[in-house]
Amino acid sequence: MIEAWKQQKELSKSPEGLAFSVVFMWLAGSALPNSIGAGFFGMVINTPTIDYYAHGTYLIMPHGHVALLGAFGYLSIAFLYMTARTNSLANNLEWNGRISAWSFWLLTLGVILFALPTIIIGFHQAEISQNLGYYYARLRSAVEPLKGWMWFRTLPDGMMILGGALVLYDPVKKTCFSKKLST
Repeated sequence: MIEAWKQQKELSKSPEGLAFSVVFMWLAGSALPNSIGAGFFGMVINTPTIDYYAHGTYLIMPHGHVALLGAFGYLSIAFLYMTARTNSLANNLEWNGRISAWSFWLLTLGVILFALPTIIIGFHQAEISQNLGYYYARLRSAVEPLKGWMWFRTLPDGMMILGGALVLYDPVKKTCFSKKLST
């Protein structure tokens, strides 16, 4: 990743610039949620003790959601932007990366903030599972004391929904409704 950022910095300084900077943003950005979701959270939830007490609780959610977005989601979005950018270069169309950057940061911050309440609720459920049994940890009454954290999830969920909507809107706009550059 460090070498990729160095190359991106050099290309951005060149007279031509980096034509695929939006694509690079999504590809390079996939490293963070992938390493956090698949790496750290994956390692934590797959230890036998945690898996025994916490499988099926909120503690599993950050691993699945953050890892999936980092491993496959960002790469798929990068592919969408790569095809849209190639089309704009081939057809001499206008290109602006502002909406792409907004969608990137909304999704990235949203998924990181999503992990916070699910981890807190998940550790609470794992503690209940250890003390009172797995059945009780899965009851609604077990997580009721943490309903504030559940409501907090509306902020990151909203950020991810808005970021996803922008990802749907932006490549279509760039591909189908962009104006030709004046030559």
